[in-house]
Amino acid sequence: TAASLANNKPLRGFKGDFFEGGIRVPFALQWKGQVPSGQRYDAPIISLDIFATAASLANVKPKNELDGVDLIPYLTGNKKGIPHEELYWRNYNANRFAIRSGDSKMIMQPNQNFLFDLSKDLSESKNQFSIQEALAKKLSEKLEAWKKQLMDPIFLGLLEDEEYSRLHPDRYTPDRKIEN
Repeated sequence: TAASLANNKPLRGFKGDFFEGGIRVPFALQWKGQVPSGQRYDAPIISLDIFATAASLANVKPKNELDGVDLIPYLTGNKKGIPHEELYWRNYNANRFAIRSGDSKMIMQPNQNFLFDLSKDLSESKNQFSIQEALAKKLSEKLEAWKKQLMDPIFLGLLEDEEYSRLHPDRYTPDRKIEN
């Protein structure tokens, strides 16, 4: 049998998951004459940064504040440090959340919580949640503060399509008015 091209070993998890196998993805960028070629940038970024970077390069000023960060100053060396102190993820449908702060990553879900030190355990095989209680509490507090800023999603996704259609029976009608 052929090997799956989705094998993320040694990383744990898969696409759509909060383990590193689901969120650690390579990202390549080329901008001749602006971003030095051949460099490797290892600071964590998130997909939200791609839009923020593109908007900045196009001199577009979005009406609302973006969650992403313009990466170009970091990639050109004009800005030192890291773009994010913390990165956050949520899966609204499954009531799952994650936070990465430095090399620490915590995943919170209904049946089990996880805490990993990615500098020592990139494969996320050693759950430190019940061992590193102070760190788990600190990350939980940051995660809860972040969650209070969130709004519920407007569209739940294709898995919840039946429920969404029931709640919005006019969604496919041609005369449906979209409100801003």
